[in-house]
Amino acid sequence: MKKNNDNLFWISYSDIMTSLFFIMLVLFVVSYAFFRSEAANVAVLEEEKEEITAIRAALESLNPELFEFDDVNKRYSLNIDVTFDVRDDNIFVMSPQKLDSLELAGRELYNRVQSLVSNDEFARLPYLLLIIEGNAQRACRDPNNEDSCNYITRPDFGYNLSYRRALALVNFWESRGISFDFGDRCEVIIAGSGYFGLSRDENNEVLNRRFSLQITSKYTLERDTDNGQL
Repeated sequence: MKKNNDNLFWISYSDIMTSLFFIMLVLFVVSYAFFRSEAANVAVLEEEKEEITAIRAALESLNPELFEFDDVNKRYSLNIDVTFDVRDDNIFVMSPQKLDSLELAGRELYNRVQSLVSNDEFARLPYLLLIIEGNAQRACRDPNNEDSCNYITRPDFGYNLSYRRALALVNFWESRGISFDFGDRCEVIIAGSGYFGLSRDENNEVLNRRFSLQITSKYTLERDTDNGQL
């Protein structure tokens, strides 16, 4: 009887050890896959950091007479008095001197973007995103009555107007031979933030009939569904 009990003990012990070995093997495989994935993520993030650093360095050399950096919202505004007429998107009502300044700004911006997209060191990385954003001035018929303000009564008009202003700038640059068509290396987004953009002048609403610019890396972590690799 004792011999049978010993046999049962060792059989049970063997089953337990086999189960523990299987569990440890599964945990090892899962851990290996996890840490390999994390290592790949770190490598991709390092590449993203390199590109963002290169973008920042290129933009820091922009002419401060033409571009102003918004340190709070991390974007640039044209440092040129290019305010539109009220409720208007006609860029050609501006003086020839202002239009010439806009052209200079466009060429300088083009040169910075070109230097980035043509840099072989970053040719392996995803493309740039250039956002040209128009703005619109808030106004109230009665300063004491918020319901008389355009951003309350006609918010959609502000979005439409600010978009047309951004489009007017892009069309103007193209009329001067400045096109940001770099194929799949740079995507241009024309946007209008209406009366609600972040880069607004809180002290002088007239100055909000202007543009802001953002250049960033359109970088995403994408998984290759064929082989499970990043």
